[in-house]
Amino acid sequence: MTKQLRHIDISASILSADCARLGEEVRAVIQAGVDSIHFDVMDMHYVPNLTFGALVLKALHSDLNGTPVHVHLMVNPVEALIDPFVEAGATSLVFHPGVVREPGALLDKIHQSGCQAGLALNPDEPLTLCLPYLEKMDRWLMMSVYPGLSGQAFIEASLDRFIQAKQLIQENAVSCVLEADGGIKGDNLATVLKTGLDSVVIGSGLFGLSNYADGVEHFRGMAQF
Repeated sequence: MTKQLRHIDISASILSADCARLGEEVRAVIQAGVDSIHFDVMDMHYVPNLTFGALVLKALHSDLNGTPVHVHLMVNPVEALIDPFVEAGATSLVFHPGVVREPGALLDKIHQSGCQAGLALNPDEPLTLCLPYLEKMDRWLMMSVYPGLSGQAFIEASLDRFIQAKQLIQENAVSCVLEADGGIKGDNLATVLKTGLDSVVIGSGLFGLSNYADGVEHFRGMAQF
């Protein structure tokens, strides 16, 4: 049987980039062929690390050259950061449902600001947390590691969760990008993609390579079923 190539969005997580050369790194992975940039925001409250703010995203504007930026807000509280990141050029904003009283209202606010919106789910959280909001979600970010630190090993139990999440999207007939983030590299990407994901976030699995273009080409070759 002839295998068919299915387009998968490859999002480069700059958490694993060389921060001393961040603009250069962003330009390099975009030139290498990634579809988007994944921008991790951590606050030392919701997670134990501290990373990028809206000013960093704004500073990268010329390096991005129109490439979509998906901002993952691992913060609590989250509401005050919506407007700054929209103004800084975010394409989508994804937050964790447990940090707000009414996730649906915040999804609406993000949409009203002209930005795409979505929810992120940790490995130990039930899929049903997101189910009431599927019709409002442009993106569903499934964590395959616990948020807060880069370079963690992929949690194998995530594979079944990806499959179940995809089924929920299809059963509810919603237009929602299903994306996975955490521990995804060349040695497990083919298996991960078979679950039906639309997008994968790759950090150290890309930035740890000596040639980004060869890496992206290799990753794309795995999207054959």
